Amino acid sequence: MSDYYNTFAVAGAGNVGKYVVEELVKAGKTVVALSRSADTKFAGATTKPVDYADAASIEAALAGVEVVVAALGHMALGQQTALADAAKKAGASLFLPVEYGNPTDQVTEGPLMAKKQVHDYLRSIDLPYLLVFTGPFPDFIFDPFLGFDLANGKAEIVGQGDTPVGFTARADVGWYIAKALLTRTKTALAWSILRVEGDRKTFNEAIAIYSKIHNKKIDVTYISEEDAQRAVDANPGFATFATWLKLSWARGESPYAGGKLDSEEWPEHKAQTLEDVFRA
Repeated sequence: MSDYYNTFAVAGAGNVGKYVVEELVKAGKTVVALSRSADTKFAGATTKPVDYADAASIEAALAGVEVVVAALGHMALGQQTALADAAKKAGASLFLPVEYGNPTDQVTEGPLMAKKQVHDYLRSIDLPYLLVFTGPFPDFIFDPFLGFDLANGKAEIVGQGDTPVGFTARADVGWYIAKALLTRTKTALAWSILRVEGDRKTFNEAIAIYSKIHNKKIDVTYISEEDAQRAVDANPGFATFATWLKLSWARGESPYAGGKLDSEEWPEHKAQTLEDVFRA
């Protein structure tokens, strides 16, 4: 029996998952992409349509799979327990729950408690996990929903904008996940955390980089941490999620805050910088 994993399934091969599929396929591994649609195709991977409300269909799709990577959308986080149960019954040995953002291992309250509860559930069924903390995706978060309407010259920052934030582009997230899964032993991966970072910048620096590249003045509105916290407390939930998220970054909740970054082990990989992302 090999000390390393060779068969993988990625559930929700879209926003992050597609990059994981691509990297594992490049390495010549057996990869199953779980999708609600049979029309979803990935070169080199086998697509298996599943109904996440049908436990039997999930279990059948995971037959022979050693590692399950959950990359479901935020609104589908609740489906992870069914996916984990099916993975356990199918004989999988490692589960990557939906993380790919702020560290959640020390969370005790707030919007990310749903992720922490999945950790607890995996422990309750004795299915080892690998938690992946990446910080925000620079190729995704500079969006009007989060207050970054850069195309129209506007940005809203919580705090003073001078807190360093660890960013990792989605393609780099896929690379780091695949690298860990392919080079670390089964024992090393079990109940572990992968902390990665592609670039570290403050939001003030990020805005300055964008402004220089695009020769565009950005009008920045700063919201104090106190005002942001009051807004979240007054109306907790999806309506203030963007404010809460920016507040967490202002308070330094990034992968590097947890200690050594695993991404430092692979200096051969040149991760995308914010400048790379803004030029793309």
